[in-house]
Amino acid sequence: MKARKILSMILVLTMIFSTMSIVVLAEENATTCTCSTDTTWDGTSICEHWFYNAPQGTTVFEIDTAAELAGFASLVNVPRKDTKLNGSHTVKLMADIDLNNNEWTPIGNIESYLGSFDGGNHIISNLKITQHTGNATKCAGFFAYVTNYTSEIKNFTIHNAIVTVPTKERVAVVIGNAPKATVKNVTGAIVGHGYSIIEDCSVEANGVIESVDFTAGGIIGILGAASGTYTPSLKNCSVIGTDGSLEIKAVNGIVAAVCGNNVGTDTPMENLYAENVAVSIVNGSSSSNFVVGRNSAKDSSYKDVTLTVSGEIVDNVTSGAEAKINDVYYSSLSAAINNAAAGDTVTLIADCEDTTGVIIDKDLTLDLNNFKYSSTGSSASSSRNIRIVDDANVIIKNGTLVGQGAMVDHTVYGANAGTGAYGTIRMESTGSLEMTDVNLYNYRPWGFNVKILSGTNTFNNVKVFGSFGGGFEVNGGETTLNNCEVNVEGVYTAQASASAAFGVAGGATLNIYGGSYTTIPAGESDNGRGSYCGGVMSSGGTLNIYDGTFTNGCIDNYPLTGPAYTVLYNDAESGVVSNANIYGGTFTAFEGSSINQWN
Repeated sequence: MKARKILSMILVLTMIFSTMSIVVLAEENATTCTCSTDTTWDGTSICEHWFYNAPQGTTVFEIDTAAELAGFASLVNVPRKDTKLNGSHTVKLMADIDLNNNEWTPIGNIESYLGSFDGGNHIISNLKITQHTGNATKCAGFFAYVTNYTSEIKNFTIHNAIVTVPTKERVAVVIGNAPKATVKNVTGAIVGHGYSIIEDCSVEANGVIESVDFTAGGIIGILGAASGTYTPSLKNCSVIGTDGSLEIKAVNGIVAAVCGNNVGTDTPMENLYAENVAVSIVNGSSSSNFVVGRNSAKDSSYKDVTLTVSGEIVDNVTSGAEAKINDVYYSSLSAAINNAAAGDTVTLIADCEDTTGVIIDKDLTLDLNNFKYSSTGSSASSSRNIRIVDDANVIIKNGTLVGQGAMVDHTVYGANAGTGAYGTIRMESTGSLEMTDVNLYNYRPWGFNVKILSGTNTFNNVKVFGSFGGGFEVNGGETTLNNCEVNVEGVYTAQASASAAFGVAGGATLNIYGGSYTTIPAGESDNGRGSYCGGVMSSGGTLNIYDGTFTNGCIDNYPLTGPAYTVLYNDAESGVVSNANIYGGTFTAFEGSSINQWN
């Protein structure tokens, strides 16, 4: 009997102790966290309670300690089947974190991270990655590998980083490899390799970013091509060297200040900037552009960027740029004009070409610097290389403009006679245009090379060549030509006045002081003769000629048939003012024609 009581007591105690033990363990897993709350990492503390203790269904996890940030890396790098962070999860940083130069194991070191990370505009400082950790992704960075179309890595700065892992193929401060991710508003050497959307990111650093047998760039080493409906892009990013300079170096690779290599020709790249950066190549492929190593970027610029090839500084320090404002270089003329302040001088530094033309809506000087700017333009009647609008006062000098429109059928009346740019200049501003020592070319009918709608305008020593298209159409304001030269070849037979060297309309005034103005035939299709040299168009105006040589020519020994175009014409409609005041000049008409329609 006594033995039974003793046994019963042992069993009861055992059950009580067992029950107590179970209760204690359950409470600890559910609620107890004794992790460090310090925002400076000791190199070993890891806290994952923020994930385990979150209510079921949580998609946004907030972390605010260094141990919790290390726990984030641990959860991704040592995934458990029931705890793995997935593409629907976002981890949000709620405080600045100092990693204290302790060795960091990159997030996504074994498998890629599929979720998002919002840094909350906080700073992660003193990142150190120097060890080969044997991961399978061959990547290194704060994140090693991020791959998900819906992943967003955004809103944080990495300050004071050391990332030197020579055996990795894809290395960066922020993400080693991001083949499918969006990266926004991040400061740090952003991505080693990625088919990514990268926007509003920057690097401000000194020291060296170096790649061996691969590709280096301040923001990204390689930017990939589009895949299906997913289109990578690189926009609104900058790389700035501080406290001396930032060197970006490639040994046996491709290098540039912002993007080493854009392998996708359909990948948009816009508004990229580099300053105080030394681009260095050793036994590698030369950078075709200081901003982007291969392919170009729209609306991009740089300042104080030097290129060194195998230890020697090369002279073409403006490689890849088209224009500059003072010492800031731009990838296109439109980028320079768009970024110019009122009163700036935009200087062309290379021949360039586009399909849209540029619009000037502010006071500025455009120095073509003896280079050529061509534009194919569109078939819109306003399509020109340069449109000047609002009340802008503009000076254009020293170079060549080419409107690359083309003939379709010179016997067709109207816009369908040609295609592409109508000419080079369209002056819509109520301000002024002064052009000096510029050559202008256009190649389509039903369009004058220069169209003036308003303003006060002066052209000095400007040479105009037109093929079927005319020279100057002054349709508003007052324009003066000083010692200009206009040669128009070919007659737009559907309306000969549209092939004239000059015409005034809309009640405007055109003053001519010297120069030569000639129309000549293109061939037998023009009945062997050139068009009118110039005159007053249907809506009337005033033409004042003080000096110059005015000629419409013909083909020698070719029978003259068809209309006998006069040197000067009066096409004004009844009831409108049409004045031609001839104070001097030499006028030559071909046989069977006359000087003007006023005599």
